[in-house]
Amino acid sequence: MKLYLLKYKHKISGPVSIHQLKKLANSRKIHSGHKISASCQEWVRLDDPDLLYSVYPDVYSIVSAHYEDWGVGKDQKRRRKKQNKNPASLRLKPQQIKINASNRPKTKYYLAFVIVSVIVGFGLFSFYKSDQQQTQKMFADPKATKMPEQLFAGEFEQFKTSMNQYYPRIKEVIEADRSKLYEWLPYIRAYAFMGDGQVDGITQAELMGDGEGSPFLDCSTTQWGSVWSQAKPTISETKPSNIARDSMLEVLNWDANWIKSRRYERWFYPQNPYHACLIVSLKSAYVELGSSEQFLNVTHRLRKQVVLINQPKVKWSDLKGRDDENIKPWSIFSCSEYAGSLGEMEECDRDLTDLDLSNLGPQYLIAHLVKKAKLSQGEGRKSILNEIKSLSLTQPELAKKYQMEIDALNLTLSQQEDWKEAASQISSALRGMTFE
Repeated sequence: MKLYLLKYKHKISGPVSIHQLKKLANSRKIHSGHKISASCQEWVRLDDPDLLYSVYPDVYSIVSAHYEDWGVGKDQKRRRKKQNKNPASLRLKPQQIKINASNRPKTKYYLAFVIVSVIVGFGLFSFYKSDQQQTQKMFADPKATKMPEQLFAGEFEQFKTSMNQYYPRIKEVIEADRSKLYEWLPYIRAYAFMGDGQVDGITQAELMGDGEGSPFLDCSTTQWGSVWSQAKPTISETKPSNIARDSMLEVLNWDANWIKSRRYERWFYPQNPYHACLIVSLKSAYVELGSSEQFLNVTHRLRKQVVLINQPKVKWSDLKGRDDENIKPWSIFSCSEYAGSLGEMEECDRDLTDLDLSNLGPQYLIAHLVKKAKLSQGEGRKSILNEIKSLSLTQPELAKKYQMEIDALNLTLSQQEDWKEAASQISSALRGMTFE
């Protein structure tokens, strides 16, 4: 069966049979800009009827029916039909054929050249077909590429370079079979949130994980740009206590330790949709708000949340700067998140005034108590859990948000287990998430 390659600009596709070519033409997937070639033969434009008829008459018989739609001139088609009205008249009669004896030795070399060309052409065609099959297999399974290794090793620049190069092929595979998105999702999410939080061909619902506990429907830089732009006139006066829970500005109140302790299925980096939103919101804040002092409460807060999740070994003393005195109570919130001991938590609270406490609000209070309970032991932990229980009566939604932490802390008291063992028990009952 004769096979053909199709070429549009610099992109080659195929091989296709004559029947497949007919289907492509009828479904308008090929057009006048395409060129066609059989093995070892020249490339011919589909909108050149004279040359196409003389080189690939079977292809001409298919595509000529579409010339009117393609805008190929009627005079060209008529000329072709007229020229070939009586093809028999164009044949040479036997007495007209003369062979020059001086050309006979060259015939051997010509035949040898044709044979070698056919062999080489067949080899190239076989290699192309094999390479195409290997490529299709590669982009149907992420494990066939180096990208998982690059991502898991934290080689983000190499990973981005690979995805920039191969994503168009990955997109084709997913568009042909949407079930392939499941395998590629961790890598596509990483690619998206290393950039602007969006990827061509993938919806925001698919990226964020619609129905998987995602905080917002859209966390792209486009969405965040709109949020920061609208909030700009009043954002410098924003305090933790006056942010509405249904506002995207609530990202400033998120507890970085709460986010860090949750790993969602089909997420690697970022490790969950909250982490993803933090990363993109910080990028967008730098663009929309800049480095102006009046917006330090936003950019400093977001940066410290992201650093705590991305680089858990960084200490508060490494990050605290002169500007932190000017952005209380936000710096107190961050200080509490970074504290590695009860002594460090006391240092964070040392300069805390009644005004700061009222500005911090209930989100800070429960995050602070949970962190303190994790760092405490025995009766101290039990006493703090009672405080959390009392707070849950007035703030049931917040208490529900920290239910896994509360359950793990109770397990450490009732079963005398350490935090890791208690968290592991909690995780075993979860679906689609790991709690650490």
